[in-house]
Amino acid sequence: MDVGTVTLEAKGLTKRYGKTSAVDDLSFAVEAGRVTGFLGPNGAGKSTTMRMLLGLDRPDSGSALVHGRRLAELRHPVREVGAALGPGAVHPGRTAYDHLLALAASNRIGRRRVTEVLDITGLARVARRRAGGFSLGMSQRLSIAGALLGDPGVLLFDEPVNGLDPEGVRWVRRLMKGLAAEDRTVFVSSHLMSEMELTADHVVVIGGGRLIADTDVHEFIASSSRSAVRVSSPQAAQLRVRLETEGAAVTSDAQRTLLVSGMDCAQISRIAGECGAELHELTQHRSSLEEAFMELTGHSVEYRSGSPEPA
Repeated sequence: MDVGTVTLEAKGLTKRYGKTSAVDDLSFAVEAGRVTGFLGPNGAGKSTTMRMLLGLDRPDSGSALVHGRRLAELRHPVREVGAALGPGAVHPGRTAYDHLLALAASNRIGRRRVTEVLDITGLARVARRRAGGFSLGMSQRLSIAGALLGDPGVLLFDEPVNGLDPEGVRWVRRLMKGLAAEDRTVFVSSHLMSEMELTADHVVVIGGGRLIADTDVHEFIASSSRSAVRVSSPQAAQLRVRLETEGAAVTSDAQRTLLVSGMDCAQISRIAGECGAELHELTQHRSSLEEAFMELTGHSVEYRSGSPEPA
């Protein structure tokens, strides 16, 4: 598989439940060789979209394609697509080993691969324990082991770090990046913006079932209006006039301090030199993924917390 090859596509996906539109004419493409974060507020339609991509839910219109075909048309789907949609799809009376062995046998996968994925996910020592006694974090690892079982080139993970301790979160991050480095397609849904900022190369953002953004993660962050340069100068007033003339958006943070959006430090420094403004501070404030996400999706949040009453 070549890096940059489109392997996973949503084309005009629409899904309604009664009068409620869960997904509304949603289109995007996911490429191999990078981690793509799938982001959106609660109720945005992420889980429904993932289920349609995997053929678990039928869209009312549109199509969900893997390598240009519906999942049901793939000859060996488990060898081409792996998915971890949550830790609950395991019989509690089965051991981790037996659970994976049953999946392997039904898909003509050898026992050796069962041992391999138990090692990869750190479950080798508890392989003979019943899944019903697993912690949430261990169950999450078992779900991921099932996704890796067929050694697929396309992988979908829904909230894979839920229930994991800090070491487990770091392990998932390394795993995702490692899979992408092997030119696999990695599509990850998560509410943890700080973790997605460290893990994802690209983001697909939806709200209200509609596409909001489909872009490089750094470009997404840079597009936030909260990204600004803090400028301190004794000639702040005259510098502000020049900056606004050149197209920057400028607000005053203090008497001699400006917050400048739409220009980088080099541009501001050049303009300050041209108008004779002395610079005492020139600091780039970079928004976080969380700040950019909240700014872009605030209008589509389904449930909002009320402000606390003053004491």
